[in-house]
Amino acid sequence: MHLFYSTFNNQEEALKIAEGLLNKSHIKCCNVLNKNATSIYKWKGSVEKETETLALFKIADGKREKFIQELEKIHPYDTPCIIEIKTDFINPSYEKWINEDT
Repeated sequence: MHLFYSTFNNQEEALKIAEGLLNKSHIKCCNVLNKNATSIYKWKGSVEKETETLALFKIADGKREKFIQELEKIHPYDTPCIIEIKTDFINPSYEKWINEDT
């Protein structure tokens, strides 16, 4: 299983993208966090402060590259945050569910 973290403008946007990826079988599951995060960062020489929504995408083995390619294509940000989180353990029954019917 592959686990990816990404950020979006708001919850509605994150859910819409997650549903599209799910319907195309690029992901098995996505957790969109209810609470917004405040992000502070430098962009083109200025300090920016924005409210963002966090999402965790769960992807079956063999779907990683297609997921990354598709999310980069449809993500609304010019420079989207797409970070893979390495996993050391996945309980076998959950891993089986992630990898079936995808």
